[in-house]
Amino acid sequence: MTFTDNRVEEVQQLIQSLHSEAVVFCNSVIPGKFANQTQTIQVAKFDVQSSPLVGIVAKSLSPLKIPQIISSLKENPFLILAQAPFQVKSLQKFHFNQDFVFLAKLEGKMGDFEQLLTFSVKTEGKQTIIVQKSIKLEEVPENNRSNATNVIYLQENEDKTEITLYSHQDIKRVPAIIYNLNAKKRRQVLERFE
Repeated sequence: MTFTDNRVEEVQQLIQSLHSEAVVFCNSVIPGKFANQTQTIQVAKFDVQSSPLVGIVAKSLSPLKIPQIISSLKENPFLILAQAPFQVKSLQKFHFNQDFVFLAKLEGKMGDFEQLLTFSVKTEGKQTIIVQKSIKLEEVPENNRSNATNVIYLQENEDKTEITLYSHQDIKRVPAIIYNLNAKKRRQVLERFE
């Protein structure tokens, strides 16, 4: 699967627009299912039971592992999407400026489609924020609203590193789907950080 010259230009323009939007996400607001609704992330006081977001928290990790985690994300972005009702058929990796970009062809109950997955990394003091956005290519450029967003906070403290991963997932023509991982699935995901 390859991009035509026109397609590459469209993707580059999209990445530029997403990069500016990522700053908004880093300021702790994620769009809800409808345009007039938002979900606010509270990193320090996050309650999985009462929130429409998925939360995974890993504590007591060495700060030395942060580069390894970022490197792992570049190679395998499907930390949460692996729990979704579709399988990855192919994955291509691209680089645009400081963003990490993946083109994924997915197969699921709703048929095949392509998604553009982008990662933006922002560092503020001792906190590293990674924002993942995915867009169905069939909806570009008419509608570049993401249908999935993952925000990953790597917080370095004096005695520990805390990793928090939130995910909000919308699928077209289907009500908002929230993947509440049980303890076993959480352990499986967190093992990737060890």
